Amino acid sequence: LHVRKGYGVSDLLGFTFKSGSFTKLKELIIKEPFVVNDTSTLPQGSFIRSFLLDIGVKSNLSVSLFYRDKFLGSLTVATKIKYHNFTAEEVRLLQIIANTISTIIVNYQLLEDLKLQAEKLDLQFKEQKMLYELTQALSSATDMKKLREISVQMVAKIMHTERAAIGVITPKGDSFTVQEILIKGKLGDPYSLGLIQPTFAGTIKDMMNKHQPSIVNDVSIYPKGSLEREIISQQGIKSAMGVPLVSHNKNIGFLAVSSLSQMHHYTQDEVQLLQTLSNPIAMAIENRMLL
Repeated sequence: LHVRKGYGVSDLLGFTFKSGSFTKLKELIIKEPFVVNDTSTLPQGSFIRSFLLDIGVKSNLSVSLFYRDKFLGSLTVATKIKYHNFTAEEVRLLQIIANTISTIIVNYQLLEDLKLQAEKLDLQFKEQKMLYELTQALSSATDMKKLREISVQMVAKIMHTERAAIGVITPKGDSFTVQEILIKGKLGDPYSLGLIQPTFAGTIKDMMNKHQPSIVNDVSIYPKGSLEREIISQQGIKSAMGVPLVSHNKNIGFLAVSSLSQMHHYTQDEVQLLQTLSNPIAMAIENRMLL
């Protein structure tokens, strides 16, 4: 309840209701003005009587906020110092104010819904634009090495991440060639980690076998002494997220981003964006392999 007391003092009062009291709150949902000149005259044991007396109300006038048949809340004026006999004119005035507030609330909710829809449309537009730029860049690649370089550069730029990496499965399928880029402060030249044996693997193999994203917000979850922990520590990685590169239901490799300066909790939107970017990259790699 938002309560304004006296001349300019505004408080937010929070009330905790016991189990079962929510059904009693229906007593407060009224279509007609609720006028009580003396709260002590309300029926003994009623929820409204207990509620008003507990907060020290002597006289109360409430009107519900409705928009069509939708209940939005209530608007109340009350006295705590002395009793007051509310007049018909006061009731009518509060009803007019309540109707105005109801319209404002509904308009605000509509505006918020429109903003949300606009944000979604803007996000879709930006996503389509990013995909177009990525596809155009990939089409300019003259060989596999250049294709991997373009992939990590574009992913790093679009995801605003400190590092992006791409791993491509060799024809034998038993090792990975990892191409990555560092972008802390300014773009760095892509460099290769070379062949990473499948023992690196737990997380990567699991991710590709299940065709699902892998998210590690805190790399310390890997046991000390494990190969994953050792390699990740050497790279200075704090958090990482990867998605498999899949084309025609066939594993091609993986695409990953990571945070180096601090831990990062990846959001669902970031996961979806990386998955979206992985699709044209996987297709471009497969097409290059077929040449």
